[in-house]
Amino acid sequence: MEILVELQNYSFSYTVNKQTLKNINLKIHQGEFVVITGLSGCGKTSLTRVLNGLCPNFYQGKVQGKYKIYGKNAGNMSISELSKYWGSVFQDPRSQFLAKRVKDELVLAMENACESRDSMKEKLDSVVKYLGIENLLDREMMFLSSGEKQKIAIGSVFCTYPKGFVLDEPSANLDSTATRELAGFLKQVKEKGHTVVISEHRLYYLKDLIDRLIIMRDGEIVREISGKDINLLDDVKINKLGLRMLDVPKIRAGEDICGDSGFISCKGIKCIKDSLIILNDIDAYFEAGRVHAILGENGAGKSSLCKVITGLYRESSGNVFINNSPIKPKKRFSKTFFVLQDIDYQLYGYSIRNEFQIGRSKVSDKEIEECLESINLKLSLDTNPQILSGGQKQRLLIGTAYLSGKDIIVLDEPTSGLDGFHMRKISKIIRELANKGKTIIVITHDMEFVSESADTILYIGNGNIQYHKYLS
Repeated sequence: MEILVELQNYSFSYTVNKQTLKNINLKIHQGEFVVITGLSGCGKTSLTRVLNGLCPNFYQGKVQGKYKIYGKNAGNMSISELSKYWGSVFQDPRSQFLAKRVKDELVLAMENACESRDSMKEKLDSVVKYLGIENLLDREMMFLSSGEKQKIAIGSVFCTYPKGFVLDEPSANLDSTATRELAGFLKQVKEKGHTVVISEHRLYYLKDLIDRLIIMRDGEIVREISGKDINLLDDVKINKLGLRMLDVPKIRAGEDICGDSGFISCKGIKCIKDSLIILNDIDAYFEAGRVHAILGENGAGKSSLCKVITGLYRESSGNVFINNSPIKPKKRFSKTFFVLQDIDYQLYGYSIRNEFQIGRSKVSDKEIEECLESINLKLSLDTNPQILSGGQKQRLLIGTAYLSGKDIIVLDEPTSGLDGFHMRKISKIIRELANKGKTIIVITHDMEFVSESADTILYIGNGNIQYHKYLS
């Protein structure tokens, strides 16, 4: 097969003090399906940015070594030139949206390329069908859930059908159904001969597609595994490498959660936004000292329920009780710590120390350092949080929740950017919080995390609770 990409002794540094990528030697053939994985902060996102030209054209830094595409020097190519070879889906899909309406966003790149109307319609129809987003075409982008936005970002890039595709954590915000649909779509792309490079922690949905698994650590490629050898990795080897499991654990639900009280009780909660009923007559009870996982498809109402519980949304009708007393939204907000899915919205500090001390000025450097050690963030307290990777930011916010002193902690997709090693560390911290009597509510699609952490599962569909059960 023809070599599409070749990196020769390639290194990249965002700052003069630290190399992010070190001496990378990599060849990717046309039509190859390559997955890059490793611990959070290992350099996999930076490697994808090199391939699509964002490093060093957008994220400036020092380059050493050579980057070739079809034998041509890609180091001198602009982002627009590289876009003829690569289509990119970013870890944060909001950063690549330009249009107001979904359909307009999907066709925008094709319009810029001056494709014919017939060609645009054919590609649009194909992508919409494979991603199952027919019902989203006339929606406005700002009203989509995070998972729905991820789907649109993927669709907008696939509509252009370049030579290769670079995707950074494409499953991070997708429910199980959407993840299966993504795998089916990627299979179609592979069968058509396109090159696919994915930076990803969750491997289970890709294991039958992978031609080569590249494992990175501290900016270097430390191991390559062929697709046929991936299934030889047992759980012990996967744990040692810090990877996610290759098979989704089976969750065994037990008895229904009954009764009319808990530390948090939602009774008759209805939430209406923009004339749409998001939550419809919700009754739910959350006991203290337990981890409660909320599951459901993208847009089902999971985040909305938690925003009502924490006071970020005002219920249209019904009441939320804490310790058997009805509590108004403003008071609920003061009693809870909500780690949002869009983590950049919650990082305000100019340093890690300052981030921990916002709203809790008396927290000591020693407490912060012990917390950072528990979540494996070995960083100076003077580090600016904005320079951290997505997974590192996620862990930092969970650390601030850990030291917040709040009795109710809600986490929206807390493992979306985490590898297996750090997912298990976060699971341990969340269990510790529950054992201290905290009420923990977690919105997640991550069944591996649920099996590690949760005491109960609550499933929401179309704004209604389908079931709420203890795990056995």
